[in-house]
Amino acid sequence: MQSKIKIAFLVIAHSNEGQLNLFINQLLEYDNSYVFVHLDKKSTLEKDQILSHERVIILEERVNVSWGDYSYIKVVKMLLNYASEYADFDYYSLHSGVDLMIKPVQALVDFLKKDGRDAYLEVEKMPISGTKRCGHMERIGLYYPRFMRKKYRYKSFMRYLRSAYMSTYKYLVFPKLDDSIYWFGSSFFTISKKMLGDYYAFLSSNADYDKHFYNSLCGDEIYFNTIFMNSRNCDIARDNNLFFIKWSTVEVYAGSPHTLTMADKKSLLYCNAFFARKFNEDVDNRIIQFFAKKSKCSEMAEGRTRRAEA
Repeated sequence: MQSKIKIAFLVIAHSNEGQLNLFINQLLEYDNSYVFVHLDKKSTLEKDQILSHERVIILEERVNVSWGDYSYIKVVKMLLNYASEYADFDYYSLHSGVDLMIKPVQALVDFLKKDGRDAYLEVEKMPISGTKRCGHMERIGLYYPRFMRKKYRYKSFMRYLRSAYMSTYKYLVFPKLDDSIYWFGSSFFTISKKMLGDYYAFLSSNADYDKHFYNSLCGDEIYFNTIFMNSRNCDIARDNNLFFIKWSTVEVYAGSPHTLTMADKKSLLYCNAFFARKFNEDVDNRIIQFFAKKSKCSEMAEGRTRRAEA
């Protein structure tokens, strides 16, 4: 691999202007990185609130990204398309606006140059044993009306109703999806330009692929992982997406990432990950500032030059 790799960081943002700009600043510490940002349509964030820099590109089109909905997949595809058309990158790395780097970005660059794999994922083959219902095949094998694709309160009637509906997949009489090709896992990834080529080749050869996801439930955890894992030409790390994520052990928040605080500092310092999520400056800003200083960023990101706009 060339001595200086070029990385496109793709960020889906919706809130927390201060920590978002700090994260962008962390990424820009490497002078061959570019940051592509999508601002959620329903967010109050505006372009002029985002760090102004020639390597920060804000997409003009804004999509209303909803939990569990195809809209998330749409935005990731938009970011991949725009970044790949903007320039020739060696790697594409997907993030949310509540991520942070917990190691200097140069450490990530050195790792990618040395390890050189084509995809860094956190995935399992479907159907997944030990899960409720049908190993997550029901997420894409059933039609979910809009009212079911919402994040309802724990133990609410709608969650019970949706759960009962999901269980019907096993009893379907019409042909089910071919479960031999599907993979489930984290929706965050880092892929090489070689894998990106395989991604486009897969979509070109499978024109009907998206139709299984238009009305799926949380299909983003399946859509991209399935495409990447069906590549026959790429070297894939299937149990390391370079992230530290601590899942909540509180029953009411089960299945959601825990908001990281200073109590998690030791775990973050001694893990092998380069990124972590999620952080919230309104919950614990100290942990955010700690890793900002560790990665040599200023406390608050400030504009450096001009902004390149999509």
